[in-house]
Amino acid sequence: MPLDVTLAAAKAPEDLAEGLLSSSSHIVGIGIRGTCPHGTKCWLYYPEDDCPFYRTTVFSNYAKENCPNGDVELPTLCRGSGESVPTLSSNNNAARPGPYWSLMFEVSESTLKPVNQTPTALGGQEWPAIVQETLAGALAMGLISPDDEIVSFHHRRLEYGYPTPSLSRDAAISKALPWLRERSIWFRGRFGSWKYEVGNQDHSLMLGVEAADNILFGTPELTLRHPNIVNARKNEELRYENRGTGDDAVAKAVGRAVTSGGQQGVGADAKVLNDDGSKNATALHARAN
Repeated sequence: MPLDVTLAAAKAPEDLAEGLLSSSSHIVGIGIRGTCPHGTKCWLYYPEDDCPFYRTTVFSNYAKENCPNGDVELPTLCRGSGESVPTLSSNNNAARPGPYWSLMFEVSESTLKPVNQTPTALGGQEWPAIVQETLAGALAMGLISPDDEIVSFHHRRLEYGYPTPSLSRDAAISKALPWLRERSIWFRGRFGSWKYEVGNQDHSLMLGVEAADNILFGTPELTLRHPNIVNARKNEELRYENRGTGDDAVAKAVGRAVTSGGQQGVGADAKVLNDDGSKNATALHARAN
């Protein structure tokens, strides 16, 4: 649950949520008949002003299960140009087998960047206008061709897409998180601690690990408090093939993590960890990653 929603549910003073800004995300999917022309590309970024999306994922490249099997027969909904099915010949309209590939697009929305959600006819159905605009943008960017056969569309709006690192954010969370902690609530994660710079999946998992260690042992929450340190530091200690098992492996990992921590200029945190290394093996093991 996002921090602002939680504060409201907990009947916190209204000013605690002031300064917490965020943007929404529209996820648009397009399924295409044929073979993907983009090789092994995965994420592509687009700053251009003639497409509404900022990022495209070649979704079918992640797993073949992300598309129907090639023997599944699907009708063509429209062309890549947006040309509707009724204008195509009956042979092209009929359900036919694949193969198939797919694209996923991400479109941001905020108070400063509205998104057109007017119901619009596309592919024999009504979709928010942003879906049609995304199709046109994909064509303009060369991701699809005018004659491509579009076999599916998908759209979902996520109210909470990105926490905005505004000038007022740090002051807001410096009041909100302690207020919750006084009530035995450690609120962490992308929209829990509201820090975009430590809001990816790996960060969010680490925030959870460190919160648990903080609750149990009082260890510092390095990821929450020092994003510049955790984002700048590269794992040089632990490798999968060197981890081993058992207490000896954990002890060696702890020793390397503390030593490297000191070298990386996190002396205060490293000292706390070193003083109580046996209790904080989990935290050190994770931090070294």
